Amino acid sequence: ESSLIRLLSWCGVVFGWLCAKTVYNANNIEGQIPFLIQNINPKFVYPKFGKLGLIYAVEKYERTVGDVADEWPKFTDKLGTNPDQTGDYVEYWDREVKYVSFAGEELLKPTAHAYGFIPYSFGFAERTPVEDKDKVDKVGLSMLYGIKKLWVQQNKLMSAAATFIHSYVNDTWKYFTEEGKPFPGGRPKPGSYIPLRQ
Repeated sequence: ESSLIRLLSWCGVVFGWLCAKTVYNANNIEGQIPFLIQNINPKFVYPKFGKLGLIYAVEKYERTVGDVADEWPKFTDKLGTNPDQTGDYVEYWDREVKYVSFAGEELLKPTAHAYGFIPYSFGFAERTPVEDKDKVDKVGLSMLYGIKKLWVQQNKLMSAAATFIHSYVNDTWKYFTEEGKPFPGGRPKPGSYIPLRQ
């Protein structure tokens, strides 16, 4: 169960959505529910959604002849003799019909299934705060964003320390111009500047 959650979470993070498939398990232990939930890589599943939810789903991915022959032994003569040869394995599911083909060869004609539902479930990553420019500082795109505020605070502290040392070593003098108007005096505050007046 935890490995399934890890796999689904990984797909959600990497692809932005996740897919799980409910399959019948003929080899189940007596007394257990005869179904398994599998994590499916969402980039191999093509769903069609309507107003009332999922209309159909097509799963297409590459498999070897040997792998397909193990699952569909009665079609071994159709599949070829090289067990390492690959081809596209396609499954089509809607609420009533299932269809399977491999490398263009029909393994299962459109046939009614007894599930009563489409065995694929989809989850989509909701809009994340990272997409919101106002919240990027709080969530962060990387660890560098996470330390951004600390970096600004560190700069303020360094500025304050430098200003204190500068004021202590080079104490501010009060100067007068020829017109007798003084420059602003006193110790400057961190981050401030002294404008000259004429």
